[in-house]
Amino acid sequence: MASSGAGKVRVILVHGGCHGAWCWYKLKPLLEAAGHGVTAVDMAGAGVDSTDIRDLASFEHYSRPLTDLMAAIPPGEKAVLVGHSYGGESVSLAMDAFPDKIHVAIFVTALISGSVLKLLAESKPEEFMDSTITPVENRSNPEAQITSLLLGPNYLAHNLYHLSPPQDIALAKMLVRPCPIFSGEKMAREKGFASVKRAYIVCGRDKTIPLTFQRWLIQTFGADRVIEMNDSDHMPMISDPLLLSRHLLQIISAYC
Repeated sequence: MASSGAGKVRVILVHGGCHGAWCWYKLKPLLEAAGHGVTAVDMAGAGVDSTDIRDLASFEHYSRPLTDLMAAIPPGEKAVLVGHSYGGESVSLAMDAFPDKIHVAIFVTALISGSVLKLLAESKPEEFMDSTITPVENRSNPEAQITSLLLGPNYLAHNLYHLSPPQDIALAKMLVRPCPIFSGEKMAREKGFASVKRAYIVCGRDKTIPLTFQRWLIQTFGADRVIEMNDSDHMPMISDPLLLSRHLLQIISAYC
C-alpha cells in the first residue's frame, strides 16, 4: 500500500467495549505498511490486561493505559487517536488532558464524551439479546457504581459482526471480556476537548450505535470531517479493513 504522504505518524488505536487491542489485528498492519507507527492499546481490564473490573476506581482508571501512553509522548510530538465504539469515550478523555499532543481524533462509529449513558438509556433491554448487564461490587471505590456489560454470542453475531467473516465472529466470542460502565462518567467538554480537530466515520449498517445516534453525536459534538461507510457494520476494522484504512490514511494526510 502506498504511503499517505504525511510521513511517519504515531497512531494509537483504542478498542470498544468488551474488546481489546486484538480487534485491530487486520487494520494495524495496513497502517504500518503505509509507513506509520501504530500502537493498539488495551484499556484496564480489557484484552490481555490483568486488571479485575471490580478494582477500577473510575472511568479515568479504566482509560489509564491510554492516558499513560499519551503522557509518555515527548513534548513537541503528537499522535493520531482512533477510537472505536466505547473507545471514543476514552479518546474524549485524552483530548481533554492532552490537546497539544493530538493531531486529530478519529471516531469510528464511536461514542463521545459520556454519550454511552444516553445510548443505554434509550435502548430497550431486549435489544441486548443474550448479553449480560449486571451491577458489580467496586472494591476500589465503593461510592462509584459499576455496571458490567458482557456482550453475548448471539448479540455479537447479529448486531456487531453481522457483515463480518464467521472466523472473526468465532474469535470475538472467545475473547470478549466484561466491560465496566460507570454512572456519572466524566463529560469531556473542557477547552482541551474543544480545541482538538476531530473526524467521524459513520457506519451505515451499524446495529449497535444506530445511524440516527451517530448523526446526533456529530451534530452535538461537531466534526471537522465526516466520512460515510454506508455498507459497514459496527466492526469495520474486521468487516472492511482495507476501506477503513484508506479513510484513515486520508484523514492522517489531511491533518498531519
